[in-house]
Amino acid sequence: MENKLNLSHDQASTLLNRWRGDPTTYFDEVLGVTAIWKLQQDLLNACPIAIQQHKPIYVGSGHSLGKDYICAGISLWFLQCYRPSIVIQTAPTARQVEKIMWGETRVHWANKKIDLGGIAFTTPYLEIDKDKKWYLIGFATKETGGSAQAGGGKFQGYHSQNNCIIVTEAQAVEDVVYDQIDALTTSANVLVIFIGNPTRAKGRFAKGLRDKVNNIVFNFSCLDNPNYKHKQV
Repeated sequence: MENKLNLSHDQASTLLNRWRGDPTTYFDEVLGVTAIWKLQQDLLNACPIAIQQHKPIYVGSGHSLGKDYICAGISLWFLQCYRPSIVIQTAPTARQVEKIMWGETRVHWANKKIDLGGIAFTTPYLEIDKDKKWYLIGFATKETGGSAQAGGGKFQGYHSQNNCIIVTEAQAVEDVVYDQIDALTTSANVLVIFIGNPTRAKGRFAKGLRDKVNNIVFNFSCLDNPNYKHKQV
């Protein structure tokens, strides 16, 4: 059940500052998510640090480890705690965006405990305030039947003082897309997360996973999954 908050400006600012510095509290109090395993927790803890240090986050992961689930929640955390902001969810194909990342986002949105405003659409779009350019949008990096290069720069025009870009299946994203995303990282507050399976030794994703100086890097192993360790779901 959603609760509409009737808070003073000071009360709202206090809550937002606390949630901004502690994504785990936001997940608990707003999204109602408490079942988080260690590597998901480490990723949540890294988000404020990545914003402060202006470093992208790279996550090399096995399958079915909850990376899209946790990153969908991070999308909402950034959108609602950094005001106004633009959040972009992207992947190589429309199916990966709409069925996976946006699908997980809609689950979080439907189950939220506190209503902080905003309208979620059927397509990958969640609007807080159109006039302030405050929204979440999802799209594929590739045009139908073409390449990212043919798209003419799909990331053009998404400029805000607060930008968040989450890329899933990043191992399959063309290097030119990384260049387009780089153009959005000049804002005051930026969070960029690349998540994917480390199946290639070349390309920007593989290079990012190896660079632990300029990036915050995580490796999610299937062997660390609580389901595997405890032999249960």
